[in-house]
Amino acid sequence: MGMEMTVLTAGAILLASVAAFHALLHTALEKVEVAEHQAGVLYRQGRYVRTLGPGVYWLVKLWLRERAAIHDMRLTSIAMPSQEVLTKDALPVRLTLIAQYKIADAAKFAHAAAYTASVLYEDLQLALRELVAECTLERARAELAATRVRLNTAKMFRDHPELMRLRELEAMGKAAVLKVKVAPKQ
Repeated sequence: MGMEMTVLTAGAILLASVAAFHALLHTALEKVEVAEHQAGVLYRQGRYVRTLGPGVYWLVKLWLRERAAIHDMRLTSIAMPSQEVLTKDALPVRLTLIAQYKIADAAKFAHAAAYTASVLYEDLQLALRELVAECTLERARAELAATRVRLNTAKMFRDHPELMRLRELEAMGKAAVLKVKVAPKQ
């Protein structure tokens, strides 16, 4: 009976130890998965350490106080609701602005401002107001049409990269035309 009790006690202690270790492991470590289209910004004790690329990482939460901020690196759009802005000739114009951005450096993006998306939104709004306030209505309409053409062209080049290459070849062909004038010796 004494030997069985010792084995049971040892088994219970081992089971309790494993459970305690498991609980400690789950509170001490955190699994972070960074997808292919994301980047993680790693902090240790509140200080920036490095940028994490795609993969699985184990962070030590308990002693090192590590944490990761994950950022989506894909092309993102911000749509500003319609707003009325006055032109230089004091005519009201109702505009809607859609901007696209892509994060190039996750660490710089994370450290730029507390709420980077709202700062970007405010900057776009101010730039739009300044741009429209400098223009008369006719000039604004002409610039709007030209901007629309440039945006459509950029979208076409983004969707079909071979068109961009064709345009480059055309430009090189025009630049390659060399005119030589030969003047008689005097």
